[in-house]
Amino acid sequence: MPANKKPTTHQHINQIWEQFRDAIDAAYTEAQTQKFSGSAHDESSCLRDYARNVSWSDDVAKLLATETANERQHRHTRTVRGFSSQDAAKLIICGNVLRGSELETIPSALTFVTFRASSAEANLLGYLIRTHVTPEWKQSVQSMDYSECMKSSDVPNV
Repeated sequence: MPANKKPTTHQHINQIWEQFRDAIDAAYTEAQTQKFSGSAHDESSCLRDYARNVSWSDDVAKLLATETANERQHRHTRTVRGFSSQDAAKLIICGNVLRGSELETIPSALTFVTFRASSAEANLLGYLIRTHVTPEWKQSVQSMDYSECMKSSDVPNV
């Protein structure tokens, strides 16, 4: 893409999504080279199913599928073009990861009771990968506004 051309919303979201996936991979890889014990071992080993090409399952893909289904349900009465349910789900997840990455302590178990499970899961992931979340990524996520994306692609129902 030429340097002077601004990426589309879709491209921007995919870029921050890939950076999120890279941060998980980096956190998991680092954990495998460290000799953690106790809760630090538990925290690092739980990333196994989220890291790419490590496990038989891909829990990030499951998280995305769950949040995409939530987004489709949210939109069931309106037509939105140009901002897919999956892009919206990626943006929501990255926003929750961002908030989790800024926590000083591991999220409370009450988070899973208070918030939608996919939001709490993303929040916890953010906390677990916090040392691999860059200031540039945080700024990029903060620059994306879900409601603005919805407004700019709103199409009235007929």
